[in-house]
Amino acid sequence: MASVYKRKQDKGNRRSCWYIGYKDHSGKRRTRKGFTDKAASERLAAELDEESRQIREGLKARPRPNKQERLAQQLDDFERHLRNRDITDKQVDETITRLNRMLSACEFATASDITSDAVESLLAKLRENGRSKQTSNHSLKAIKQFCRWLVRTGRHFENPVADIKRLNVETDRRHERRVLSSEELQQLVLAAQSGQEIESIPGPDRAMMYILSAWTGCRKGEIGSLTQTSFDMTANPPTVTVQAAFSKRKRQDVQVLHPDVALLLGFVGKLIFPGNS
Repeated sequence: MASVYKRKQDKGNRRSCWYIGYKDHSGKRRTRKGFTDKAASERLAAELDEESRQIREGLKARPRPNKQERLAQQLDDFERHLRNRDITDKQVDETITRLNRMLSACEFATASDITSDAVESLLAKLRENGRSKQTSNHSLKAIKQFCRWLVRTGRHFENPVADIKRLNVETDRRHERRVLSSEELQQLVLAAQSGQEIESIPGPDRAMMYILSAWTGCRKGEIGSLTQTSFDMTANPPTVTVQAAFSKRKRQDVQVLHPDVALLLGFVGKLIFPGNS
C-alpha cells in the first residue's frame, strides 16, 4: 500500500510538498512527488496503487516510454529535478556538464540509443587520452544517475549502464593526499601572515583560516560561511558551528575548538570587535 510522507528536512513547512512511496506493477519501490495538500497527495497515492494493480492483473496495458522524446529535453527535465533536490549548484553544474559531453561524444539522440558498450568505449578512450580513473568514475556516475532517473520516471524500461562497474582509483592516483607535518603547517601559516592578499583575503586572515581548518577539519566553503555568531566562546569547551546549508553533509556541524585555537580566536576577535567582551 502506498504511503504519504514528508521528507525530514520539510517537516513543519506547510509549503513543502508531500511525497508518495509505492510499489509499481513489477513490485519495485518507487517515489513520486505529490502536492502541498495532503488529501490530494493521498488521492494520487491511491490512484498509483490502483494503476499498479490493474497492470499486474492484465487489466491495463503497461505504460510505454516516449521513444521519440529527445535526450536534450530529458536532460533539461533531469537538471530541473536535480535543482529541486538538496544539491548544490556546483554539483548540478558538474553533473550536467559531464552528461552533455558524454551524450554528445557518443552521439546519443534518444534514451534507446544509450548502450553500455558505447559508454564503456568512451570512458576507455578518455583514459587513453590521459584522463584519470577518478575522472572516468565521475563521468560514469553522472550517466548512471541520469539513466536511473529515466527508468524511475517511466522514460525508459531498463538502465543500460547498470552493470558498468567503477574502476579502482587506488591504482591510478594522480594527486596523493596526505596530512601536513607540523613543520609544514607552521611554514604555511607564517608565509600567509606575511603574504599578499589572495582572492580578496589578506594574509593574516588566511593564516587564521589555515589554523582553523587544520584544527577543525572545516573546508574552504564551510570556513567562508562562518560569522561572529558561529563561535560560542562562552561554552565549555568553546565551539564553532557550521550551518547545514554550508556543510558538506547537509547538516548542522558543531566542532569543539582546541584551547590554543580558542585563545587565538578570542584575541583576534577582540582586535576586530573591540566593543565585545
